[in-house]
Amino acid sequence: MRKVLLASILLVGIVYLPGLVAAQKKAYPDSSPLLFEPDYHNHGLENARPPSDDILDALLKKVEADELSSEIEDLSREQKRALFEIVRVNLGPPAEGDYVVHGKPPMIGADCEWFWVVRVKQGKAEVILFANGLALELRRQMVNGYREIGVSWATAAYVGDRLYRYEGPVYKLVRDRTREQQP
Repeated sequence: MRKVLLASILLVGIVYLPGLVAAQKKAYPDSSPLLFEPDYHNHGLENARPPSDDILDALLKKVEADELSSEIEDLSREQKRALFEIVRVNLGPPAEGDYVVHGKPPMIGADCEWFWVVRVKQGKAEVILFANGLALELRRQMVNGYREIGVSWATAAYVGDRLYRYEGPVYKLVRDRTREQQP
């Protein structure tokens, strides 16, 4: 009886395991990076490129860019484009494109990086998250069909992390933790 049970389990594993692996690959069909750490050898941004016109327009409309308008207003369009680098990613449901955008000076904070997540759908680019920190992670956990996004940060005295979930049409902050650095 035990041999029959073991053989049945083995047979089920042989039959269903390839399908399970294929389903996992289908859920994450590309090899785009999941972790972006600019201060650590530009991790995740190795193949970054400048944004297209529609993505650049969406970025420049955001409040973060408006706060720096005096610093960038005299820049040409190409100089503004050079302030950002983008990497194509997979957030979940098919779209024309999902991108993580990293800002370059002055599009950064005093002690942190600036990140945007942009979705291009039906030819229109839209910023669906702005976050600042030292690293941005696209998590495998999905809620509402989209990956959760984690952002971590640190100072000499504190470390923290924030968790964002897609709550249509944008990502919303769902957790913000801060703790003291341990010596």
